[in-house]
Amino acid sequence: MLSSPIVRTVAIIVRLVVAIGLVLAVNPAPESKQITGWVRATRQGDYDLALATVEQALGYSKHRTAFYEQLVFASLDAEQYASAQAFLYTVVEIEGWNAVRREQLATILAIRGTNAPALRLDGPDLTLIDPLAQARQYIAQGQPPLAQATLETALNNLAAQSAEEAEAVYLLAILVVLDATGPNVAQAVTYLDRIPADSVWAERAGRIQTALASYDNVPLTDAHTALGLILIEQNEWALAERAFEAAVAVNTVNSTALAYLGFARDQQGQDGLPQLRAALEIAPRDPVIFFLLGQHWRGVGDDAAALEAFGNAQLLDSDNPALAVELGEAWRRMADLDSAAEWFRTAVELAPDDIRWTRSLAAFYAEDDYQLEAEGLAFIQQAVERTPDDAHLRTSLAVAYLQVGDISQAFEQLNVSLAMDGSNPRTRYYFGRIQEDLGDVYAAENAYYYVIDQVGRETGYGRLAAAALDELRE
Repeated sequence: MLSSPIVRTVAIIVRLVVAIGLVLAVNPAPESKQITGWVRATRQGDYDLALATVEQALGYSKHRTAFYEQLVFASLDAEQYASAQAFLYTVVEIEGWNAVRREQLATILAIRGTNAPALRLDGPDLTLIDPLAQARQYIAQGQPPLAQATLETALNNLAAQSAEEAEAVYLLAILVVLDATGPNVAQAVTYLDRIPADSVWAERAGRIQTALASYDNVPLTDAHTALGLILIEQNEWALAERAFEAAVAVNTVNSTALAYLGFARDQQGQDGLPQLRAALEIAPRDPVIFFLLGQHWRGVGDDAAALEAFGNAQLLDSDNPALAVELGEAWRRMADLDSAAEWFRTAVELAPDDIRWTRSLAAFYAEDDYQLEAEGLAFIQQAVERTPDDAHLRTSLAVAYLQVGDISQAFEQLNVSLAMDGSNPRTRYYFGRIQEDLGDVYAAENAYYYVIDQVGRETGYGRLAAAALDELRE
């Protein structure tokens, strides 16, 4: 009899080979409920029940990839990392690697250790360590030479013109520019030239090539800083951190690089406060540094300190609508909705033709149920009339109707928004909310799982979706 939880988990993985054959059924079933049952069973250590639950869901599933993707997230939530790894490899065998899946593998390997068995459903003796995920892990750990060596070796085995090769040469181009011995811009350009024009990595590569062009014209510390800012735009936080480190290594009083180094570390769960404070000492009247400091304090939950930092930034750059919005958000988090409304309105007044600030005010009115009957609903309706093709405003209008109890209008507006942009996590979250109100728990669960799949469960609408799922499970 199997007694070890790890052995039982392995048994589940091996026996799922048989279960995959059941995916031919055509009748829909509540897959999300089966996944919820799997999580409960694994948390309770009842792996036989977990297996039965998964097999039953597989027998009904019409969407193999989506089902296994949900199981990856459910496995991570249940802290069943061996199962998460196996389910992840199943998804990859169906659809291949993408950035989210590589990050998931890096997370799993970081927890289990890089020497943990990388089980696959097509044979428990096979191992698969994805070199791109491994390289990214080395980058995150501050070991660029190991990352570069891993990628150079991987290029010998990656298919020419493939997305995997494009990602590898993209990473290599950045690493050789940031090499501690000095930037090899020519080699970086050679790498980037290998990326096909129709590749999903082509746009990113083009932005990097734009940054490389400045290396001959500006001081090295500024060139590294500019590259880091582009990497932030691309959500490449670990690489951005390396770029800002390189900029500071060249010039220790580069306040912009120092501040963004702290910001990049904050975004990866590290503590960027020392770098932010050092930057502020160098440039005590830089509103950007105060803005980044405000982001730090918000991230650690010190709303009063965040409010002070954003206030200082706004005093130094009073015509900037983005800073007015940040002050609005700060007051909102401190539950002073009147002050929040004042700053959101200020942002719109500063830039009335910029749809971003109109969206912010509309979302505030709707999501905080602030003076909807007095002014809020009318403002959102007028904004939608002016910009009828804006999905974000449509969603705010749907939420406003939901708040005042007009479910029919809310449902209608949300469907219009989904037709415009069906992948938006905010819209999907509120679609789940409306489905709950209409009594369709299955549709609500699937909407919440979609949001979590897109943005994770730690922040923003992902956290709200995770909380909503937890309530449905009770």
